[in-house]
Amino acid sequence: MITAERRVSDGPGLAPPMMEVQLGAWLLFDHAATHHASTEIVSKTADGELHRYTYSDFARRTQKLMHALDRLGLEPGDRVATLAWSHYRHLEAYFGIPCTRRVVHTLNPRLSIADLAYIIGHADDRAILVDPDLLPLLEQLGDALGGVKHVVVLG
Repeated sequence: MITAERRVSDGPGLAPPMMEVQLGAWLLFDHAATHHASTEIVSKTADGELHRYTYSDFARRTQKLMHALDRLGLEPGDRVATLAWSHYRHLEAYFGIPCTRRVVHTLNPRLSIADLAYIIGHADDRAILVDPDLLPLLEQLGDALGGVKHVVVLG
């Protein structure tokens, strides 16, 4: 419950917090699944096909991804990169990664191999989720993927 009363822990002259819950990916994820379960999400895949599903479907698939990341042994705070086009699987990763207290790190497939190698190394990515059609681009990175423990092909 939100209250306008000042608490001792707020300190002198400080206003109470506006919300009693922390804003984050989990709050957005849970809200969509709870309050908009039957609302449709439409995206276009790399091959031009339209993909349609509901927020309920999105929540179920995203939770499967969360469990898969746990099974890979990735720790909270680990960076998980995505090399994917803007579609439903990328949306699932965009929520599934931070909802498991990991850091989502999007890679731009339009960058040069040298730039991607630098960014992956500098970010210290531990895993990369990649679209199947972008796998050849990732393979060109070769030894630059040294710190990456897992490559997951989205499919």
